[in-house]
Amino acid sequence: MHLTNDSYGSASDPVQIYTQLNVRVVLVGLDIWTKQNLINTEGGAGEVLSRFTQWREKELVPRRRHDSAQLILMKSFGVTAGMAYVSTFLNNNVAAFASIVAHELGHNLGMNHDDGRSCSCPAAACIMHSGNGHPCRNQQAYCYNGRCQHLDGQCQALFGPKATAAPDICFKDVNSKGDRFGNCGYQHFGYKKCESRNAQCGKLQCLNVKGGTVFGILPSIITTPIHGATCFGVDFMLGSDVPDPGMVNEGTKCGDNQVCMNFECRSADVLSYDCDVETKCHGHGVCNSNRNCHCDYGRAPPSCKLSGYGGSVDSGPTDGLLVFFFLVLPLLALGAFVFLRRHELLRRLGLIRRKRSQGYQ
Repeated sequence: MHLTNDSYGSASDPVQIYTQLNVRVVLVGLDIWTKQNLINTEGGAGEVLSRFTQWREKELVPRRRHDSAQLILMKSFGVTAGMAYVSTFLNNNVAAFASIVAHELGHNLGMNHDDGRSCSCPAAACIMHSGNGHPCRNQQAYCYNGRCQHLDGQCQALFGPKATAAPDICFKDVNSKGDRFGNCGYQHFGYKKCESRNAQCGKLQCLNVKGGTVFGILPSIITTPIHGATCFGVDFMLGSDVPDPGMVNEGTKCGDNQVCMNFECRSADVLSYDCDVETKCHGHGVCNSNRNCHCDYGRAPPSCKLSGYGGSVDSGPTDGLLVFFFLVLPLLALGAFVFLRRHELLRRLGLIRRKRSQGYQ
């Protein structure tokens, strides 16, 4: 009961904090693991965060709709605990713990640390989808968490539309160092060197970079000349409790039938994609995240075999909404107008008929 009360207390304080930002925070669920941890909590904070994220996508998201989930562990990670500082994360003071919850939620909302670079705070303290595995980009990438994850697209998101992914030698050379500028995440309180087979799942390396980044946060740009090519990477310096936007995204293809997961190049079987679109959707749709067919326009769910307006049993036909708003709704409005003004319209129609009859005489 004490743990439950403290948890509710840690949720109520962020409510007051974020009310000032016109953001409403509501606790929709509390999951207490009483018998055993449902994920492996060994390793560094980044490793545990990655495992928790995967568990949340697989187990928690289908259970109840929510925007943010936080894992609370009574465990030390050196200078950080989970994704918070040890000295406050392990504090018995509920208010101190609540500030950590608010802090990490701020990162979820896109906030950076209040370090004086872009804000000043007068207060004493500051806080600040197709189904996974569906082939995309001409079979050169996989859909993951609603996006087609490919290296060229990630480089363009950082450096602009002309940027492309660097050759393998850039990834292998830079990410084998195991430092801040080239790594495969954290391990044992430090940066982890990438094995050769995992190199494309570490720091993102790009070519054809002109000028700075187009990302909202200004990072340090790291250039590495290798075999006549100049490889570009970034270092955002956001702190150890923030996943690095300069890393290759989870779900990125790193080889034939292989995908990046937790900074490792693994078999794409981990995505559990078992949809044969030719059989299940008759070649006229894709499988969505609920493993149902989302049919092309002209085909009807659930199997896309019969004629229809597209869509799926989950979302319905998107074109049906267009028909409703641009055809049915205007007709209803016109009908209502005629009904309400029917007496005036009949009177005017009667006058026209009388004038015509007088003209014939």
